[in-house]
Amino acid sequence: RLNNDVEDCYWSMTTSYQAAQTAMANKPVRTQYEMRMRDYMIHRVLTEIPFSRLNGDSRKRLPGNMNFSFQFVDGGTLIVMLDKQGICASAGSACSTGSGMPSHVLKSIGLPDELSFATVRFTINEEITRQEIDYVVNCLKNDIAQLREQSEDYQNFL
Repeated sequence: RLNNDVEDCYWSMTTSYQAAQTAMANKPVRTQYEMRMRDYMIHRVLTEIPFSRLNGDSRKRLPGNMNFSFQFVDGGTLIVMLDKQGICASAGSACSTGSGMPSHVLKSIGLPDELSFATVRFTINEEITRQEIDYVVNCLKNDIAQLREQSEDYQNFL
């Protein structure tokens, strides 16, 4: 049995090594694709959803990362609405997940507390399609419009 265990281990290590080599060889292509999809979603959100803001630099960011603030919207409520539509997102920033306090990172870039609580973070990978991004943006537009209709601050702002 020892020989079989050694052969199994060798086969497993060889397969893992080959998978890692393939992943590394494809990384530049995957990264470029993620960046194109990310930039497409950023463009759509910023041009189609009024009072939206991209947090952080538009280029100097992780390939699949987007963090938006939507004025006059509660980020937590928006997350629940998106979840009911099959969309995974997080409120706030990765540095404050679950703390109930505004992220120190968002504060450090000058984001006021009210916008920190109106922040939603999206992460995509190389498997996302343009159609899926279109679905997400369309859901965002509808959900944000609905939340703003119910927002006294937004109604007073108008």
